[in-house]
Amino acid sequence: MPAVIDEEQADWMVQSGSSITVASCNASAAPSLGQGVGCRVDAARERITIFVLEPRNLAVLEDVRAGRAFAVVFTHGASLRSLQLKAESAREVPLQPGDSERIGSYIGAVTMQWAQIGTPLELAQALLPRGPGRVLGLEFTPYIAFDQTPGPRAGTALRSPS
Repeated sequence: MPAVIDEEQADWMVQSGSSITVASCNASAAPSLGQGVGCRVDAARERITIFVLEPRNLAVLEDVRAGRAFAVVFTHGASLRSLQLKAESAREVPLQPGDSERIGSYIGAVTMQWAQIGTPLELAQALLPRGPGRVLGLEFTPYIAFDQTPGPRAGTALRSPS
């Protein structure tokens, strides 16, 4: 399956300090929402891994373990640039060498980005998932990407495999 994101989008997802919201749904189709603490994109931009803190994402993890649909939204607070990726499912994967550094870089970038738009440092740090519990990787292969930035292009499909 060809990548649905380009190189610039992949770099932006990893480096911009954008908030990462993960979503799925339960057996009754009720939404489950969670928060990511960073991501990794493979070289082909086909597989993306979102890092989540287990205790703060239990409902999403239950849905993922049941093989349900999975989506992620990256939103940059200062610009409101937003990108949504959808997948048929996701799966848990072990963290790889370098992932702890990716998570630390992500948390630092989000904290700085939020501070630049006026969020007090203490609040930014409180909102970011930290604390006890395992960090898990959720790997998925998006089949479609959407521009969700507010404005006339919001909801526009960027590209999907033919």
